[in-house]
Amino acid sequence: VLNNSSFKKTKNNFIKNFEKIILDNSSDYFILSSPFLFISKLRTDKEINIQKTYFFSCIIKIFFFSIINVIRRINFLKEYQNNKNLKNIKNIFVSHLTYTNNNSKLFHDNYFGDIPNLDKSKNLIIYIPHKIDQLSTNLKKNLNKSKNKIFVIKRHSSYPKEFYKIILFFLKSILLLIKSLKKKDNYEKWFLKKLSLSLVSETSLQTISDVDNIYKIIEKSNCDKVFLPFEGFSWERVLIHKIKSNKKSCMIFGYVNYGVFENQLSLFSKVHSKLYPDKILTSGKVIKELLISKKILGENLIINIGSTRFKNTKHNIVTSRGKLGILIVLEALNSEIDLLINLCLELSNIQNKYLIYIKFHPLTNIQKYSNVFKNNQNIYLFDNNYKDMKYTIFRGSTSIIDSIKYGSIPLYFSSNTILNLNPLYFFFYSKLIIKNSKDFLEFDKKNDVILKNIDMKKLTKYSKHYYEALKVSKILKIMSD
Repeated sequence: VLNNSSFKKTKNNFIKNFEKIILDNSSDYFILSSPFLFISKLRTDKEINIQKTYFFSCIIKIFFFSIINVIRRINFLKEYQNNKNLKNIKNIFVSHLTYTNNNSKLFHDNYFGDIPNLDKSKNLIIYIPHKIDQLSTNLKKNLNKSKNKIFVIKRHSSYPKEFYKIILFFLKSILLLIKSLKKKDNYEKWFLKKLSLSLVSETSLQTISDVDNIYKIIEKSNCDKVFLPFEGFSWERVLIHKIKSNKKSCMIFGYVNYGVFENQLSLFSKVHSKLYPDKILTSGKVIKELLISKKILGENLIINIGSTRFKNTKHNIVTSRGKLGILIVLEALNSEIDLLINLCLELSNIQNKYLIYIKFHPLTNIQKYSNVFKNNQNIYLFDNNYKDMKYTIFRGSTSIIDSIKYGSIPLYFSSNTILNLNPLYFFFYSKLIIKNSKDFLEFDKKNDVILKNIDMKKLTKYSKHYYEALKVSKILKIMSD
């Protein structure tokens, strides 16, 4: 594990290489599509170590990943559209469809709620499907009911073009690897090696396909405003770049409706104006003030519109009767899921005092983890009853906001790493951080004493302004201006 000074050096090196690669390749959509380059949260916590044989091992991996991509990209989800006529479109919203959306009877847009429906004749919604092989009957019915024009893009190109992209990614990846051999600095070697391997990932292919498919729709319209999530992912930056390069009269609004993290470099590093939206919309006052303090854009270009994620809840002090309720909230990344599920298993086996509840991310297929519930009687799927949860253990999930509002005690699980994935990092208390199940037991024994020295009311107040009620009149004004 890195110490503080080593981590700071690693972070500075990452930023230096990150910015140089972007500036040197600012018009190369293939390079910019790399998920490693526009990393959402800096997750590297190991010493940079380049083996002498790294070049040959990487060549083998690049060949392997490229072959896997050819196989994986054969089966495609078909494009969905409920209206082909794109005339008179004024506003375009780009949003996500998730596994949860596809399995729910009622449809609710995860980012924009009913905002697009407020002006039905002039809006188009473009959806990116995640982990959906086929649109469900319920989802199609709900989309067909909408008076908006709706597209659900296919996450691929035509097969000849897809094959061409795989070859191009392969060649660029090899060139970056060769370039790494010329570098004397060990960190620069490591950075180019990681970038090279990232280029041949399926995520890079999807990024280019998503951007191409979204832009084709935007290009056919007469829209003057595009609203899209802005959370630090490569597809957002590449799409912004493409719009700014080809449709210069279009205003781009990036919506930060997710957690903001200490090492979210792609959000905090502007680097190139073509990779940044014209204006940023935020979910609440807390995020707006943070972004203003980072001097990302001018204060008048950062607008707090609130969020559909806002829940009007009352603070309740949880009193435990019988077994203690512990909620563990998960992210979508497999590594993060495994980390916290292992903690679940540890806590559930300590004693019968604890009932463990797991809240999965909407992008996660819960069925993959059914054995966790079958094999342990103390672990349950969360049923949205926050009031019974005395503690909530989290890492990068913003579900912690809702827990705090209900009076649950938040505990950040740092897992012996110096990386801070806490979305509340800028107003959190160090005494609420645990590294293992033993730390939790110690906290549980002394929580009355510890909490006396923590201003939980202040924590609750800040949390309330992380996601604020949606300001519909403000959004309507933005849409009509």
